[in-house]
Parts: sequence; C-alpha cells; structure tokens
Amino acid sequence: MTIMKTRLLFLSISLAGLAVHAQQTAVKQALVKLDAEKLHARVREWPYPANGITVPNNHPALLWPGTDGKKILLAMESGSDDPESNIITDVTYKVMLANDKDFKQNVITGAEERWAMYPLHQALKPGHWYWKYGYSVKNNGKWNWSGVYDFVVGQNNAGDKIPPPVDVVLTRNEGTHPRLWNMSQVGEKFYRNNLQNPEAKKFIAFAEKIMNTPLPSEKPMREIDTTNKTPLEKKKIIERMYHGFGDFVGTPVHNLCIAYQLTKDERFILNAKKRALIIARMNPYGLATSDDFTSGAVLEALGWFYDAGYAFLNNDEKELLKNVIRIRAKRVYDHLPNRFELHVCDNHVWQITMRNLAIGTVAVVNEVPEAKEWLTYLYEVWSARFPILGTTDGGWHEGNGYFRVNFQSFIYLSQMFGDFSGVDYFQMPWMQNLPYYMLYTYPPNSASTAIGDMWENIPNMNKGQAWFADALTYKINNSYLNWYVSQIKKR
Repeated sequence: MTIMKTRLLFLSISLAGLAVHAQQTAVKQALVKLDAEKLHARVREWPYPANGITVPNNHPALLWPGTDGKKILLAMESGSDDPESNIITDVTYKVMLANDKDFKQNVITGAEERWAMYPLHQALKPGHWYWKYGYSVKNNGKWNWSGVYDFVVGQNNAGDKIPPPVDVVLTRNEGTHPRLWNMSQVGEKFYRNNLQNPEAKKFIAFAEKIMNTPLPSEKPMREIDTTNKTPLEKKKIIERMYHGFGDFVGTPVHNLCIAYQLTKDERFILNAKKRALIIARMNPYGLATSDDFTSGAVLEALGWFYDAGYAFLNNDEKELLKNVIRIRAKRVYDHLPNRFELHVCDNHVWQITMRNLAIGTVAVVNEVPEAKEWLTYLYEVWSARFPILGTTDGGWHEGNGYFRVNFQSFIYLSQMFGDFSGVDYFQMPWMQNLPYYMLYTYPPNSASTAIGDMWENIPNMNKGQAWFADALTYKINNSYLNWYVSQIKKR
C-alpha cells in the first residue's frame, strides 16, 4: 500500500471515529432522565389550577387529590379487585378562594361536599387568584388545609357562558312529569312539529313492530356450558351469557315512550308499561341485571317510563318503580363520590353508566329524597370534567374506536344538562371543533385512522358515526359538518 493510500485510510477511519463520537455526544445531550415514578398519574395526585397558569375561562373548576383522611386515594375503576376501588369515606371537603394569599380580598368559601372538585358557577374578575382546599373526617370537627395555589384569569373571558349553581338546576327540576328533555314544556310542540316528519313516521312504524315482539323474560341471551369450570371462569361465563340483556329488555321501553310522545297513541305507552313493570320485578341482585351494564340499562329504561308514563301508573305501581329505581341508582352512585371525579377517565361510567344514572335520577328527583344529591353530583362532575378526553380542539384522546361508545351520552347528557342549566353545551369550543376532528380522522367513504383501541373494527364508515354526525347538524351550524353528512348519506 502506498504512503498516500495509507494516509487516506487512516484519515477515513479518524473521520468515522469523530462522527461516531459526535453522534454519541449528541445522543447523550438529547437524553432526558426521568426521576418521577410516572409520566401521568391515573388518579389525581396534584391540585389544579396551580403554579400561576392562565386558565382557559373565567370560571375554572378547582380539582385536588382525594383522601380517606389518612392518605391520598388511588382508586381504580369501579368493580376492579383493588381494595381501594370502591372506597366511599366519611370525608368532606371545602375550598377557599381569594385575590390575595391571606384570603382577605374577594373571598369565596365553598360549601362542604363529599367530592374532591369545585366547579365555579360565577365569573371571576381578571387577575391573580389564590385558593386552597380543606378536608375533615366525620365527627372529627377538625379541618386540615392544603397549601396555597394560584392561577390567573385572563382579560378575554368576559363573554363566557357560566353554568348556574346547582340550586338553580334543582329548581328547574321541580316541575311536573315528564321532566326528561323538558317535555312538560315542549311536548306539544314536539308532537306537532313531527306530524309530517318522514323520520318520525319511520320510527312510529318501527315502534309498531316492537309491540308485536315477546314481552321480556329473565333468561340468558345465550347459553354457555359451565360444567367443570372454576368459580372465576363460571362467573365470567355467566356475565357473558347475560351480556346485553339490559339493553335488550330496556331499549324497547324508551323507544315506545318516544313513539307515544310522537303520536299521543296510548297503545305505545301501555305496551311500554307492561314491559317496564316486568323489568321492575326482576331481581336487582340476580344474574340477569346485577352488573353495571345490565342494571344501568334497566335503570335508564325505568326512568324513561316512570317519567313519560307517570299518568298511567297507580300508586302501588309508582311505589314499585320508585323503589327499584332507588335501589339501582343508589348502587351506582355509592361508587362515585371521592373516586370517580379523581380518575383520569373511568371509561365505562362516562360512556354509559353516567347517562343511565342521570336519566333515572331526573325521573324521580322530586319523589326520592336521595336523588337531589345524585343530581347535584352528576351536574358538578359534568361542569368540572366534560369533555373528559378532549380540551377545546374537538379531539378524542382514545381515537374513534371508543369515541363512538360515547355518542349516545354526548347527545343525551349535553341536551339534558343544557335544559336544566340554560347553557348550550353544543356551543362549547370542543363541540364546535368536533366536525373537524371527525372529518380529519374518519373521512366519508373511508376507514378510521389507526389510533387507539378498536380502530381495526371500523374499516368503513358505520351507521353509528353517520347517525351521530347527522344528529349534530341539528345542534351545530357548520358547513363542513353538513357536507360531511351529505357525503355519508350518498352511501
């Protein structure tokens, strides 16, 4: 090898070595070492808002970690095997809020509550705000106070629509039945506006067919052999056998209630009554309707009928329905305060169970004393946390596979809480941006984007997405949304 070639070889090796060294140095400099136990806690472990952040509106929700009086609660989803999952303690909370650290200027003191959240129902003036929370254990008489946290209200939030205090919501529920969907006020208009509606006529024809189907009976949806199975296997198999039972027996009831409100034809409400009374007499702790999904669906169906069919019930029937609604609703509610509001997202409750409980609660809110507390909690959670997996951009963190599981609750609960509060939740920034999220992630004549769980189950546009988008066109004025629905309808 010549001297020149040797020098070139050494030069190449040296340059390569320098490149590798530079690359290694860059990698080392780019490494971020994490000393935290987790990137994001599954259950709230920190207060919000804090550290002087500027909040997005002038009525933020104050949120803080829950406690059992001794330590922070790290509860998981309801029904999990974690021993802290369903803890409901004798702890109560309250907050203080002011324009100064010593809590002397413009002081706001919250009432004692069983839950770790305080959504503000009044506008805060622009500027710096300070707050703290305290907790007390039942019969203790001592308040333990947190440190002081601060945030800033910006100058551009004067036009924010503020949800009213819960006492206003409860007062608006003091009217006569039917209370759901404000039907005592708009029922006649609803009836007259739909007399010539083709969609209503199709629905009525569908309800006619429902009346010809067998009345509900307490039997499995599917038979599965449990011979030689372990107790745990048998438990799971039985759950599978009855999976969907609540919707199967409950959905016909509220569809018949709607048909009655569309037609004033008593055949529909009387058929709904037969079905509702059969369901009400099913064992609330039995195999068919004891889990959250089946019991919740039954609770919702009974709420629909008790409200829409109230005039068709005698006193004994009213007592029966009230008692069953109370049992089923209380079982759901007792797993919520000081747990549900703390969780990043307890999916099943937000997707389904919260709607079941809300409809059942509103139906009996003036006849079952505990129901006022249930409705208070639901309204406060809604005010503090919705939309649970979005901010203002219209997106849904989990992707479209599970986004669609929420469709019914998005529509029903937004309408319900809007009726009671006077706030049009369809005008909130998240709702207004929702059409763009759907357009980008699930175009017409296309599959959903590959994000989140279960996206692979929706390779084409499905009816659920189509119906949800169509429903939104009646509440949101957006030309892109109108185009989106028109393209789907072509198929």
